[in-house]
Amino acid sequence: MWDAYWQTVLISKLDFVILGLGGILIAVQFVGLVGHYISNQLLFVQYLDQYRNFCLLVTELLPVLGLLGTVFSLMDTFNSFQAAGDGETPDLSKMVRTFAPALSTTISGLMMIAPNLLLNALLGLACEIGEKGQGEP
Repeated sequence: MWDAYWQTVLISKLDFVILGLGGILIAVQFVGLVGHYISNQLLFVQYLDQYRNFCLLVTELLPVLGLLGTVFSLMDTFNSFQAAGDGETPDLSKMVRTFAPALSTTISGLMMIAPNLLLNALLGLACEIGEKGQGEP
């Protein structure tokens, strides 16, 4: 199952964008968490709540990009049906090749949103703990 997914990812540029963006967000949010616990003197840690909100906004784009890839791949699949003339049968191997990225982009978007939402929730907890520790209500 995973082999088929990774083979499709290797030929899909949108999968690389989704996985790359999700990986960068994981790293950025992890740096925010570590920075919060190491020192409050770092600039992005001082504005951790705004930092977290920006990361959450970008995180929400991951499944949307996956759905966008799904729609584009489905459109490409249906165009292969139109390319066949009257009385001709469409090339099923081409249809399967154009349909595979529709599923892989959805999987990529969903795989990347779960760890990013978890890290974002941890950043939110760090913001609340930081505000209580500073004596703010």
